Formats: sequence, C-alpha cells, structure tokens
Amino acid sequence: DCRMFFNIKPPSSTFICGAQGSGKSHTLSCILENCLITSKAGNLSSPLTGLVFHYDAFISDRAGSPCEAAFLSSHDDVEMRVLCSPTNLHTIKIFNVCLTFFLEQAPETARVVGLDEAHKYMNASIEARKFTDTLLSAVRLQRHLGIRMIISTQEPTISATLLSLCFTTIFHRFMSPDWLKVLHRHLAGAAEEPHRSDPDDPSVQAHVSLLNQILDLQVGEALLFSPSAIIKASASEDGDLKFHRLGAEPLRIRVRHRITSDGGQTVLSL
Repeated sequence: DCRMFFNIKPPSSTFICGAQGSGKSHTLSCILENCLITSKAGNLSSPLTGLVFHYDAFISDRAGSPCEAAFLSSHDDVEMRVLCSPTNLHTIKIFNVCLTFFLEQAPETARVVGLDEAHKYMNASIEARKFTDTLLSAVRLQRHLGIRMIISTQEPTISATLLSLCFTTIFHRFMSPDWLKVLHRHLAGAAEEPHRSDPDDPSVQAHVSLLNQILDLQVGEALLFSPSAIIKASASEDGDLKFHRLGAEPLRIRVRHRITSDGGQTVLSL
C-alpha cells in the first residue's frame, strides 16, 4: 500500500508552499477534509473544529478569488460560518481577534487552523505583524493548546521563523532560486547550498538534484519534508514491528482528489 495518511490525533504544524496553480490550496483543502469530514479517505471517529483564514484583495458582486477551503461546506457534514465580511477594511485586525478567541477555547476541543494564500495578509503592516506573532506563539505552544496549524502560501519568505518551527513542509513546483535558498537555510532535509561551481563537487550535485526534483513536479505532486514521518514498517529479528522514519530525505508524493467540490479550477479560454 503506497498511500500516506495524515495523523490528525497529535498537535502538528504544516507549511505548504508552491507557485500559483501548483496545487498548494488543493493540498490544504484535502488535509482539512481529513480533519473535518468522516469519509473513506481516512479513519476519523471525532471530527475537529476548524478556523480558516483567507483574504481576497480583488472581489466584487460578480467575481473574486475564491477560497478553495470554503468549498468544504459543499459537504453535508460541514457547517460553515463567515466571521469576517469581505468588505471589512479592518479584516487583518479581526483575523488576529478571531484567532485569539479560537486559541482561548478549552484545549480538550480538538482544533485545526488553516491559512490559505497567507502571503496576501502576512505582510509588513502593524496588524499583520501582530497576527504573525500570534501564529508563532500558537505553533510554539501547539502541544499545550491542542492545535493543528496548516499554512499555505506562494511565498516561503513570509516568515522564516514560522517555516523553521513547522514539523512538516510540503513544497509544490516552483522555479524561484530564492525559494531554493530558503529550503537550504531552514530545512534539514534540503541539501546545503553549494559554495563552489565545480560540477564534481558533491554539494553542487545535491543542489542540482534537488532543483531538478522540484522542477519535475507535476500539478498535485510535491516534495514532503517530515523527518518523523513513518514511511514503512517491517518485522525485526525478534518478531516485533519496526517502524522506519523518513529522516532527512525528501519524499515525492501525489495529493489525492478532493471529497468536496473543487473551487480552484483554472479558468481557460474557449
């Protein structure tokens, strides 16, 4: 069985990144489905309570950029309530208030926080910095708060500290050399950035290999960095079950189809 499952029982933090149209919001939505909906995609005895953040700078009565995670409400088992009006000028400030109230709930209630297109609202403004600080505190205290945090963004540079704190990182296809430098600096599973241009240098070869793996990714595919992920089980010499962890190596994965409606289709010309 080559399937991989996301264990939602313990608190966790996941950072999802990739270029536009690479499948990062789809990945976020699939993970949220695992947390909120009982289905054949996994074993979920008690669905979690979720809070999802999304900001759309372009919206009108007829059009706008949809929050793909909002299409989770197309399932009968998911009840959705919009907490921030799209026209509210103080949305980012309200984001921080909503998150603070959500974190203050009893830790016995299993919770998940999702951030879709986080680069749109995690910027240099005062309100955004306060929101980022609250997120960082939540990730640092996730074991005590009982929080599962999932961040999806086009910009891995929005918060280097946030990237370093996350247990799991999922990188979809991208072509920016600056993003690759972020990988080198903050992920133990990424090869070190080479200091020489000698093609026979092992560090240069590892750098090129990682870049080629990323460029070769198709839509919906990603590289998974999660040292503690269990990827195989085998019987030891004494007959006990032995688990093998992913460790420092990245793993190429393909994200499943959504259970709920897919709101992120690319608009094509006729």
